[in-house]
Amino acid sequence: MLLIRAGFGFFVLIMSFQLGQAAPVSHAAPLSAEVYGRLPAVEHVAISPDGTRLAMVTTKGNQRFVLIQPLDGKAPKSVPVGPAKLRGISWADNTYLLVRATKTVRRSDIEHYAQSNDKVEASALYSLNTRTMKSVHLLGGLPGIYGVFHGNNINVVHAQRPYALLTALNNNNYEFRYDLLKIDLETGKSPVDNINRQSFSQTGKVKPVVRGYGPHFHDWLVNSHGDPVARFTFNRDEGLVTILARPHTKADWKTLYQSEDQDDRWGLVGLTSDEKGVVMSGFDDNGLHQTFVAPLDGSKPYAPYGELGSSDPLVSVRTNTLYGLSITEHYQQHSYVIPELAAIHAKLKSAFRGQHVYLTSFDDEYRRVVAFVEGDQNAGTYYLFDNATNAASVISEQYPRITADHMAPTHYMPYTAQDGLEIPAYLTLPAGRQQKDLPLVVLPHGGPEARDTAEFDYWTQFLASRGYAVLRPNFRGSSGYGRDFTERGHGEWGRKMQTDLSDGVGHLVSQGLVDPDRVCIVGASYGGYAALAGVALQSGHYRCAVAVAGVTDLKAMLKWEEEYMADSENMTMRYFKTFMGVKSSDDHRLNTISPAQFANRVTVPVLLIHGRDDTVVPFQQSQLMYDAMKAAGKTVEMVTLDGEDHWLSLPQTRTEMLKATEAFLLKHNPPK
Repeated sequence: MLLIRAGFGFFVLIMSFQLGQAAPVSHAAPLSAEVYGRLPAVEHVAISPDGTRLAMVTTKGNQRFVLIQPLDGKAPKSVPVGPAKLRGISWADNTYLLVRATKTVRRSDIEHYAQSNDKVEASALYSLNTRTMKSVHLLGGLPGIYGVFHGNNINVVHAQRPYALLTALNNNNYEFRYDLLKIDLETGKSPVDNINRQSFSQTGKVKPVVRGYGPHFHDWLVNSHGDPVARFTFNRDEGLVTILARPHTKADWKTLYQSEDQDDRWGLVGLTSDEKGVVMSGFDDNGLHQTFVAPLDGSKPYAPYGELGSSDPLVSVRTNTLYGLSITEHYQQHSYVIPELAAIHAKLKSAFRGQHVYLTSFDDEYRRVVAFVEGDQNAGTYYLFDNATNAASVISEQYPRITADHMAPTHYMPYTAQDGLEIPAYLTLPAGRQQKDLPLVVLPHGGPEARDTAEFDYWTQFLASRGYAVLRPNFRGSSGYGRDFTERGHGEWGRKMQTDLSDGVGHLVSQGLVDPDRVCIVGASYGGYAALAGVALQSGHYRCAVAVAGVTDLKAMLKWEEEYMADSENMTMRYFKTFMGVKSSDDHRLNTISPAQFANRVTVPVLLIHGRDDTVVPFQQSQLMYDAMKAAGKTVEMVTLDGEDHWLSLPQTRTEMLKATEAFLLKHNPPK
């Protein structure tokens, strides 16, 4: 029996078997686009190490706040985030909260040597004193571009006054080195040699804990004493990864892993709980993502960790130690290596039967735990579980307005492509409608090496609430199904990766679920490309297309990437060329799979949506398509999202995208 508190003051006694039973769902009137477009009401919930306070990110209107909620009944405190886009928070200790954010800036603003006015998404790290609610920008005001946080690992050392160790790029005097710096969490400052406040940028030099090795990217892991014990190196010239470790600072570095593949994506993610082993993420022989562990002294080779098979490591941001594993199937499945957490997880899984439970934060004694619960009829709810009293309190729902009667069911629906390959896919059916001859929106994911799951997706649920069935295929080239499935997409950009989508439409039509004359295709990033290719390179499958931040001219895209990175053989370029099946950005075959080159063949209406601050796919890509279609006399509309990036990070522009998409679909493919 588990005691569930509705909020922090109301108690509801629920038998464990009752929580998993699906209640009859009534079909509710559609909610507004603003409800789906707004950012989650609460996210990134974390409990302090002593278990006395919660920290979370809250949204009110278009403004985001960091909220500190005491658990003793005292009033909460909050501070606005400002213009930065908040990406995560974590407790450093019981006083300081680390806040990770990004901001779109001009390259010349952070790289004093840069001549380009191109925009970049710069990462920054802030320390918030939760007692005074004052924050400081870690590395802010340092010379060169030290003010931008570059590493993946944030190392916190719990000394008398805690400090962070993190990676930043030292370009003072054009040294171009990735150094490990020690940063005071109260002041945001780092120890400096030869300090001269009047001419700081000329003579004052930051004193790194470890100096970077040449121009290549480095990242470090430190133990609880602040000693660097593991190092990640990415060789920019050769595109190769090396991971090294040592048990203590007097020992020699030992190579634990060295890649042979230029497109290697291994990473250094944490330490084992006893701090004697290093945790890495990489790919096994079958091309499945896996968690590996090796002893710091290099006495044994790295080996897969745990029993879940393909997995991602769960690592505490505060301690950088491994506490569990995650495997993604239709939903995530978690397994915990700390016995106390494993026991709590078992309790909550039993109580929330039929839903999916993830432990996202916990105190040092494992007495209080933050759990996230989601399912077919739950868009995501945060709970605070007290292990001593066996009670759970509702902290908040992610989308309080999107209740069970607004959730459309999602089904796993694999189908066979025309060459016999099975394509995993998810079909979301509109509630309250007969499952026959439905209007359909095909919604391919971005990447293209990514994947969709059955987890809550605001865009899918919005479209389903408008009366559309939504098909999300994991076409060949998608991740999560092994190396062979991914490599089947190599060279198939605009080719079989495209026909995989229309094969899914044919399957649904053959089942009688979908009306073949009422199908549109909508997508973002690579999905935006696929939407345009579906009406420019193919014909007869879709009656309209919506492309958000889509690639339209592949040659122009690769040329831009080369100039942006000042390197024609960087990892991103190799990734694109592998999927596009070309050797260079001058390959004439790029034109044969570029929608902008075939604008005259488009016979259906097209809507283009793009953020001005996109640093991944430049805004000019949509402008090229718009100009080409206009010149060809075709029906095309374009919506510009001012101040928006590639990921639709802002609630107002996310809502604008949904409204524009809805109006366009209602006009060209009405659901009724």
